[in-house]
Amino acid sequence: SQRITEHHWLYFMGRSRQDCTHLAYMLQNSVLDEAELAREKGVVLEEISMVEDTPEDLVHDKLAEAYFGTHALAYPILGTRDSVAAQTPDSLRAYMARRYTPDNVVVALAGNFDVDAVCDRLNALTQAWPYQAGFAGTRVSSFASSLAPGMESAETLKDQ
Repeated sequence: SQRITEHHWLYFMGRSRQDCTHLAYMLQNSVLDEAELAREKGVVLEEISMVEDTPEDLVHDKLAEAYFGTHALAYPILGTRDSVAAQTPDSLRAYMARRYTPDNVVVALAGNFDVDAVCDRLNALTQAWPYQAGFAGTRVSSFASSLAPGMESAETLKDQ
């Protein structure tokens, strides 16, 4: 999707406490070194060139632009040469402060782990994070487990 940022991790059983800490720290304390950012901007500019040289990718961007007009979905996922060049460590920190908030983050887990313990850990790690008001001005109170319809508990799968 062009409207979300996704991060995927594979963690091993018994490490969820350290892994949750790593995730929370990364989302709120990224270093964003200026030299590293300059290198990454070069990589993204090269990826933009690759899209421009690949007709099936370029046509997708052009169709999205024509269909969505001024809506955010019209913008290429990589950005433009100008938008990439304009990024600074401070502009990225400001973006992360606006968007990487507990009320705007979804954590999906699968496997053999203690759901309540992971939710408790995520709540503890994000307690001091600033919240942004949602569209209705509401605040999401906490991370909580959510099971698929028909699942009374995580143990249901073991019983079948």
